[in-house]
Parts: sequence; C-alpha cells; structure tokens
Amino acid sequence: MSLIDRLFLFLGITLVFIFIVGTVFLYLQQQDPSDLQIRLPDNEANYFNQKLIAKNQKEGQYVASINGSFYYPPNCAATNRIKDMYKIWFFDDEEARQAGYQIKTCSK
Repeated sequence: MSLIDRLFLFLGITLVFIFIVGTVFLYLQQQDPSDLQIRLPDNEANYFNQKLIAKNQKEGQYVASINGSFYYPPNCAATNRIKDMYKIWFFDDEEARQAGYQIKTCSK
C-alpha cells in the first residue's frame, strides 16, 4: 500500500468519524431535556427513598439501618452501632414491617 493510499484511507476514516460525531451532536441538540428520565432499578430506588426518609424523619418508636434488614426498639444497644445518617425511624411495628424490615430482639 503506497503512502497516498494510506493517506486517503486515514482521511476517509477521519471523515466518517467526524460525520458520526456531528450527527450524534446534532441529534442531542434537538432533544428536549424535559423528556429525559432517569429510571433506577427497584432496589436502588427503594434505597434512595429510604435515605431521603432517614434524613427527613424524626425519632419514632423503632429504628433500623437503611443498609440492614432488621429494626430495633430505640433503647436497644444495637442501635448505637448504627450511624445517625443511616438510621431510619418508624412510628410503629406495622410501619417497619411494611417497609420490609424484620424485628430483632434485643439483649440488654
């Protein structure tokens, strides 16, 4: 392959690349940002929602970790191992069970 053939091949590949990038750029420019939606898998969406609840909810009767699967009475020593930023509070036993947590008996 001669030098001129290599140069034409390089220019051809470069032009195709520029055309593709330009087409994608123009397509994205025409998109309405309000049409974009971010969809999380259920487990990630649930985790995100629990973090919001944990930040905004005051103390209740039961406490759990947003990273765990058990809930405890607030006077349980196990709750001291949960950092405040990971605590989620429930006002009653039913609310904790509906959120998917299981009761953990506490040994004092």
